[in-house]
Parts: sequence; structure tokens; C-alpha cells
Amino acid sequence: MTKELQTRSGMFCVETGQGAPVVLVHGAFSDHRAWDPQIPPLAASHRVLAVSLRGYHPSESRIGDATAQRHVEDLIDLITELATPVVLVGHSRGGRIALDVAARCGARIGRLVLVEPGGVMEPDFFGEPPRSVPAAPDIRLEVRRLISSGEAAAALQTYVDFGHGAGTWRRLPASFHDMAIANAHTIGMMIDDSSVPLSRALARKVTAPTLLIGGSVSPQIFPKTMAVLRAELPTSSTVMIDGGDHFLTLCKTQEFNQALTAFIAA
Repeated sequence: MTKELQTRSGMFCVETGQGAPVVLVHGAFSDHRAWDPQIPPLAASHRVLAVSLRGYHPSESRIGDATAQRHVEDLIDLITELATPVVLVGHSRGGRIALDVAARCGARIGRLVLVEPGGVMEPDFFGEPPRSVPAAPDIRLEVRRLISSGEAAAALQTYVDFGHGAGTWRRLPASFHDMAIANAHTIGMMIDDSSVPLSRALARKVTAPTLLIGGSVSPQIFPKTMAVLRAELPTSSTVMIDGGDHFLTLCKTQEFNQALTAFIAA
């Protein structure tokens, strides 16, 4: 039976199944629904908790105090409530947050899965010296302008296609469109918030066995990021889904679910 609940921190969560807990953390412009294709196979053997981070649907009213740092704190509260080691899974921005949580929680994280983590990074994350180059225009500013003008669908298409290639938005399922539009209001928080950057030092603090999952046709920033993390994580492995892109949880569901459930069961 699936039930909706509010955690002690006020974070919205959808829970189903029984057994050892698996906590699923969505990425940008998403919410708990991002994991709908993963919940049934996981719930066959685990207690699955798919969260909607503070400020994301259906807790839009809490966007005022939403930051990556607050999301980390909310997740730590949830994991502390569960009082047993959890499998923590994070996608994209949620992967960045999950990495920070795992570094702080130690043995409370039994296994960690990072699905193309990304977003804010430490300046030396790639080990390259800083270069003095003109700053590129921030596409998010145009996205925010469109959202403020009531053109959320056009804004999200601009955002997705800019980062993942022309036509990507149209290829994604209608369920993703609806979810992204419902979370369009989070753009301001994304622009203003630079907390919880990805860092090599953070990765070295993780004690849990970690799986990095990526798509073979994703933008190169994602495999490059995963390569850095794998080199720093004490115990890690990588699975690349053939033909998958950054939205592989939705568009390469069978292959992704197989990799995820195999790692959790190992």
C-alpha cells in the first residue's frame, strides 16, 4: 500500500513496500514522481521512500527557505528517523545532495547510488587550474524571465534543450513535462543557491559502497564528473547505460532498474 506522509522536518514523502529502506532523491524541476518507474520493482523487496524536497511540489509554499543545504539537513533528519541503514539514491542535483548526505551520515548509509550527479562544483573539482575566460550567459536567467511571464513550458524546453540538445524536451514523456512545469517556481532558488558544491574532499568521506550510473550519450560533463568521483570514493563502481542520456530513469527504465536492483541486492 502506498501512503503519503510528512517527515519530522516537514518534507513530503511517498512511501510503499516493506523491508530495508531505500530513499529516492529527485533532481532539478522534479519531485517524488520522478521515481514512479523505479518504485514498483524496488517496493517488491524494500520499504521505498520517494521524497519531494522542501519547496518542490507539493510543498511549493516552502520554497522561501529551500536551499541545497536545507535539503541535506531535511534528508539527514529523515534518515535519522528511520534508525536503520538506508540505500540512498540521488539523480542529478539530487545526486549532489545525496553525496553530501552520505559523507555526513557514515554508517547510516548502507549503499549509495549517484545517477549523473551535477550542478554546483568546487572550483578545483576537475583538478584544472582556474582560467580567465569571459563568463557565458546564464541560460537560467532567460528561463526565469519566461517563467515569470507565464510561459513555463517554453522556459523548460529552453532549459532542457540548452543542456541536453535540441529536441530533448519533445522526446521526454508528457508526465515529465507536467512534473517539470509544476516545479518551474524553483528556478529562483536554483539561481541564488550555491550551497553544497560537489567536491573531491566530500567524496573521500563517504564510507558506503557506491554505484555511479550514467548514460552513454549524455553530455560529457556527466561522465567527466562521475570519473572524478569514482577516483575519490573509497568503494565505487560505474554502470553506463547504452544509448541512455541524462533522463535514463524515464527513457531507459528497464536497463536502469536492472542496474539499480542488482547493486542493491548484491
